[in-house]
Amino acid sequence: MKNRYLTSLLLATVALFMVILFTSFTSGDNEKTGDQRANTAGLVTFTATTSSAGGSYAPKHVLAIWVEKNGVFVKTRKAMANARKQWLLKWKAASNYNVVDAITGSTLTSHQTHTVTWDCKDLNGNVVVDGDYTVILEFTDKHSQGPFVEVTFNKGTQPVTMNPANQTYIKNISLTYTPMSANFNANVTQVCTAQNVTFTDNSTGATSWAWNFGSGASPATATTQGPHNVTYSTPGNKTVSLTINGAITETKTNYITVSPDPVANFSYQKSDLTVTFTNTSQNANSYLWNFGDGNTSTQTSPVHTYLSGGTYNVTLTSTSNTCGNDVTSQTIILETAAANFTANVTQVCTAQNVIFTDNSTGATSWMWNFGPGASPTTASTQGPHTVTYSTPGSKTVSLTINGAVTETKTNYITVYPDPVAGFSYQKSDLTVTYTNTSQNAISYLWDFGDGNTSTQTNPVHTYSTGGTYNVSLTSTSNTCGNDVTSQTIILETAAANFSANVTQVCTAQGVIFTDNSTAASSWAWNFGAGASPATASTQGPHTVNYSTSGNKTVSLTINGSVTETKTNYITVYPEPVASFTWSQAGLIISFSNTSLNAVSYLWNFGDGNTSTETSPIHTYSSDGTYLVSLTSTSEMCGNDIFTETLVLNTIGISEPESGATLQVFPNPSNGRFIIVPGIDLKDVTLRLYNLQGKLMTETNIGEIGKDESFNVSTLNLTAGMYFLDISTDQKNYRKKVFIK
Repeated sequence: MKNRYLTSLLLATVALFMVILFTSFTSGDNEKTGDQRANTAGLVTFTATTSSAGGSYAPKHVLAIWVEKNGVFVKTRKAMANARKQWLLKWKAASNYNVVDAITGSTLTSHQTHTVTWDCKDLNGNVVVDGDYTVILEFTDKHSQGPFVEVTFNKGTQPVTMNPANQTYIKNISLTYTPMSANFNANVTQVCTAQNVTFTDNSTGATSWAWNFGSGASPATATTQGPHNVTYSTPGNKTVSLTINGAITETKTNYITVSPDPVANFSYQKSDLTVTFTNTSQNANSYLWNFGDGNTSTQTSPVHTYLSGGTYNVTLTSTSNTCGNDVTSQTIILETAAANFTANVTQVCTAQNVIFTDNSTGATSWMWNFGPGASPTTASTQGPHTVTYSTPGSKTVSLTINGAVTETKTNYITVYPDPVAGFSYQKSDLTVTYTNTSQNAISYLWDFGDGNTSTQTNPVHTYSTGGTYNVSLTSTSNTCGNDVTSQTIILETAAANFSANVTQVCTAQGVIFTDNSTAASSWAWNFGAGASPATASTQGPHTVNYSTSGNKTVSLTINGSVTETKTNYITVYPEPVASFTWSQAGLIISFSNTSLNAVSYLWNFGDGNTSTETSPIHTYSSDGTYLVSLTSTSEMCGNDIFTETLVLNTIGISEPESGATLQVFPNPSNGRFIIVPGIDLKDVTLRLYNLQGKLMTETNIGEIGKDESFNVSTLNLTAGMYFLDISTDQKNYRKKVFIK
């Protein structure tokens, strides 16, 4: 029990000590703490006049003015000390030369009155917490501590004015602190559009004002204290803000509610004596109609039938819940509906205008149908309407008014087709056959351009001489006048002729044939044997290739009867084709030239030696792989190159050393061999040569253990003796093998 009591007493003592420590820690500057601490916006103005302190550099001096809180640097307001600032000992220790947002400059050369302001914000631009703050002015005109003054005030919700006593070198000291808060009110917060709202400033410490009255406001903004009278042109909730001194803002969200004014309006549709009214009012929730005949209605969009035709003044009163009412009226004239129309002409040609005019009574809507081929085909306005027809025939036209009353005139418009003159022609020397392609005509007049005419439909005319003639055809209809067309015809005596861009070519080389005939109207070419294309039936030019060599006879027939033939006109030379075979006797190779269409040859044996013989015999100095090429050149058509790789292996066969264990079996075999090395081998490559030393197969094995084996398959080789070469990382082995 005693130990438990001592423990409880010790815990209580520690708790009391913590309370005392916390109280002393938080009450040192008599500030509000926790959630009670305020950050009152405000403006501090500090003024002081300096005089010489008799230092070695006087009257030159450096100066700083700054703010501290409980000995902790807050912000520099002025620092005239670009050089020798290190002798402002107090400012240096407090600020470490921080001059953010401060007035700065070079060393002062005379003493003066200094006035600085502080907007109660820290280096980050945030309003500092309320409490005691000290403004300090320090200057020096020597390399040591100079005079300074400290003025402490309480920043809070109350204004402060201080005039401390003069000091020896610092006089006329004053400090004012003005707290700032933005606030305002409006005389009403619920209005209609165009109704005045008066805004009154209730701020403290304000020296400038920036109002924003929200969307649709007039004025939208203001920069004086007010009061301000504002109207709104648009409905809705309006957010209003006031910023004082460029920094302190009061915003009241959705502060003003603007209800829209009602706007009365309507449209109508007449059908005989029945009128359908469409209410297009805005911002209203009740309506009163007066139809002008003593009847009324409170429906939104009523339908009303009048007893008789006449002129009626219809009014609509639209009322809102909050913003009164609005009245509009329209005059309506009613007649009994009867559809009717006329056309200015009823017989026309295609593309000739017809004007349709509405003669209806009591019509409020129109729907025209002008018949097939009309442009426009339909119309939905009163008109008059100008219409053309693209197709001939009898046209039925109708007009429907008010969606119900129709007048139809059957076969009202008769449209005749316009004549269209046209012709084609075929020339044969000086005789021209004309084909009449005119439409909608019954009579024709031809003028052949040589003083002769004809009224035949499709005349044939022979001119006396060649030349250029302007031929015209006039085609006439019964009702719609005539149409004239003309063409220029050039006549020449027919003569076939042609040329080729080259007359000596190689196979597959293009030859371009050009027609040089006169008075030709049709063409039939024959380019000779082996030509591609072989023939042609258009004028050209034609590009032709020959697949066979020799002399080629070419002909051209124009107009089906006039022919030009050029015998052996084109000479086609064959292309060279290089090739050879070879046989071997040790290192001696006999080459057999099997080239075609060549007159000279150049051999490259792949060992630095060449030859111009037709079928040379060449001796190589050693075994190896050689790329042999043969260039065969023709007389006219360039050259061709053929290459082949020769592998020479004439080295004698070396059996494994005595005691070696490498085995190849069965030998002879049917083409499958098994190889057992008996020792561990790496980098194993297997090559098989024929008796001429030509490489037949090659296989890369890699690694193989002494107790392993691998198979060699040569099923695609003919029977006989071959040399098996096995190269490894240790040595090479060669064995004779036989294929049965």
